Amino acid sequence: MMKNVQPPYYDAFLNRRHFTPQRLPMLAPGTGGALAAILAVCDLQSRPYQRHVVCRAIELLGGVARDDQGHHIAPLDRVLIDSPHGSGKMLMGLTIATLLQRSTGCRVGWASRRPDRRTQASAENRARGLGVRLQTLAIDDRQETPMDLLIIDAVEREDGAAIESLRDHYQPHWTIGLSTSPGRGDRNRWLDHKHWPAQGMIRSQPTATLIEQGYLSRYRHLTLDQYTPAEIAHWLINAPQRFGKSLIYSDNRRDADLLYLLLRQAGIRCHVMSMADDPADQVRAGQQQEFVAGQVDHLISLSPHVDDLAFPDLQTVFCRPAGKRCTLQMAGPVLRPSVRVPVKQIVQCRQTACPFPTIAAPTEQLSLDPQRTLVSSDSETRPANSPQRALLNHFRKPRVGFAVPLTPFPIR
Repeated sequence: MMKNVQPPYYDAFLNRRHFTPQRLPMLAPGTGGALAAILAVCDLQSRPYQRHVVCRAIELLGGVARDDQGHHIAPLDRVLIDSPHGSGKMLMGLTIATLLQRSTGCRVGWASRRPDRRTQASAENRARGLGVRLQTLAIDDRQETPMDLLIIDAVEREDGAAIESLRDHYQPHWTIGLSTSPGRGDRNRWLDHKHWPAQGMIRSQPTATLIEQGYLSRYRHLTLDQYTPAEIAHWLINAPQRFGKSLIYSDNRRDADLLYLLLRQAGIRCHVMSMADDPADQVRAGQQQEFVAGQVDHLISLSPHVDDLAFPDLQTVFCRPAGKRCTLQMAGPVLRPSVRVPVKQIVQCRQTACPFPTIAAPTEQLSLDPQRTLVSSDSETRPANSPQRALLNHFRKPRVGFAVPLTPFPIR
C-alpha cells in the first residue's frame, strides 16, 4: 500500500512546520516554469533581468548551477543580489521566498534595520498576492522562532559582525542578501569576501542598461560652478519650476543648516533629514511623509543612503562631490520612473570625482553658469532689493545665470 505523502506546508492550526530542503534540487532545473506559473496568478510583471536573478539564485542554492567554464557549482547556503535603486530588489527577494517556501516549506524571515522597509515588504507581499508566510525582523531582534530562509535587506549598510550574530541565532539553512553597492572596501561589512563565496554574487543589469531599456528614468545632467549652500540656494530660489521637488545631499551639518536657513528665509519649505536609525524615532518617517504629501518642497540629507525614500515624482537630486559608488547611491532615488516626471535631473559640480554621465548617458547636459546675464525661460526671478536677495548678499555676490550646453562626458 502506497503511503500518502503530504507536500511541505505550514499547519497554522497545529503550529507544525514541515521543512524538506531536499526538494530544492528537484525544483531548481525547472525554476523557469515554476516562476511562470507564479507570475500567472500573482499581480507581478517580472522583467527579464529579474527572472534571470531569481532563476540564478534558485540554481545556486539548489546546487545545479554552473560557472562560465561550465563547471558544476556546489550548493551554496548564501547568495548576494546586487541591483541598482528602483530595479525591484524587494520583489526579487519575495519571489525567491515564494518559490522556496512552496517547494520546501521553509520558514521565511525578512530582516531590515528600518521599520518602514519591513512594513513595505509585508505590504508588497500582500498587494502582489505572493502569499509568503513572512516574519519581519529587526537586525538586532532575537526571537525564539527559528528561520530556514533569512533575507537581509540593504546589507551594504550593515556591520558584518551584527549579521553573523543574527545568523548564528536563527541558524538559517539559506541566507539571501539584497544590496545596491556590494563593492564596498570596508572589511567590517558583511559584503567582504570572507562572509560569502565569490560564486554567490548575482548582478542584474547595470544602471546604464536599465535606463536604455526604460526600466529606470531618463535624466538631464546639470553642472554647478561650485557645490556650496549659497550656490544651491541661488538656483532653488530663482528657478523653482526648473528643479521642482528636490533631494539635496550635504557632507556636513554646517552646510546643511546654512542651506536650510537660506531656503527658509526665502519662504521655501524644506527639512534637514534626521540621521537616527532608532526604530522608535519617527522623525525621519514624518519628514518623508510631509515631502511626499507636498507639504515640503526640498529634503536635505547628510547621508548618501536614502533608499527608504520611495517617491517616484522626485524631480531633481543634488549630488555632492563623491566617488562612483557613493554617487550611484545618491542618484538612485531620482531614477525611479514616473509618468508625471518623465525626465529627471541630476545636479553635480565641476569638482566631483565621478560625473554621472560617465555612468549613464543623459538626454541633455547643461551648465548652470552664474556669470551669464540671462535667465532660463522657465525660471522665475526675484527683485534685486527683496529681503531674500539681501540675505544671499551676505554669502555671495548676487548674480543670475542660464544653462548652456556642455561637451558630453565619455562613458566609462
